[in-house]
Amino acid sequence: MRLYGAAPAVPIDAALIALDRSMCLAQDRRATEAAVTARDAVADLPETQRTEIILTRATDVATAIPDESRRGEVAVLTDYVRACRESARRLGTTAALGP
Repeated sequence: MRLYGAAPAVPIDAALIALDRSMCLAQDRRATEAAVTARDAVADLPETQRTEIILTRATDVATAIPDESRRGEVAVLTDYVRACRESARRLGTTAALGP
């Protein structure tokens, strides 16, 4: 991530790396950190780059977290991804192709 710097030329690459990190945190049962990292990765992207691949990866983080831990920040992540998908549908972007 240091190689990308504060303002990467291709922000989606940095977002995908952050989502991979989030998945590792989820697998380590660090639910809050995983959810916050995933939400930030999506939120840091311009709205037009919140594509289905990004939103699916964020959803994958939330679903990797055990059911008993899907509250707080995990619920916030799930709601945020849902809102991003709804926004994409209204805008007619490719992110609207997902569930």
